[in-house]
Amino acid sequence: MSFELLCCPTFKSQFEEILVTFPKSEASINQHLSELQNNPRYRDTDLYPGFGQLIVIKARIPLPEYKFSAREGLRFIFLVNREKNVIVPILIFKKGEFKKEHQVISKVKENLKMLLAEIETGKCVKSGFCREPPV
Repeated sequence: MSFELLCCPTFKSQFEEILVTFPKSEASINQHLSELQNNPRYRDTDLYPGFGQLIVIKARIPLPEYKFSAREGLRFIFLVNREKNVIVPILIFKKGEFKKEHQVISKVKENLKMLLAEIETGKCVKSGFCREPPV
């Protein structure tokens, strides 16, 4: 089963910031997102606790262009809606950006509120990627 990526402005701006820091990794990150669309639960993902019935997953993304393994690279947290076959990216960040796990959880909750408002007002788009490759 294939899932669609629902890209919202809150996540898109974070994604753009990551690409400013790691511009050589855009293809790697997009490849990772594409793999998630085909199977949102694969070996490098963890179900993120504390979100009740919501399926929130944390994936580790390696950045081989910068010699970062999955353990050292990016963290990508996303929501899976199996009923609608949609993945909603919530947060992307470099490991170590947050000092404590409770800071990550607070940011995820904050972003979820903004994402739900964006979805409700129609600001999100279904797309293969959250940033179209340059022409």
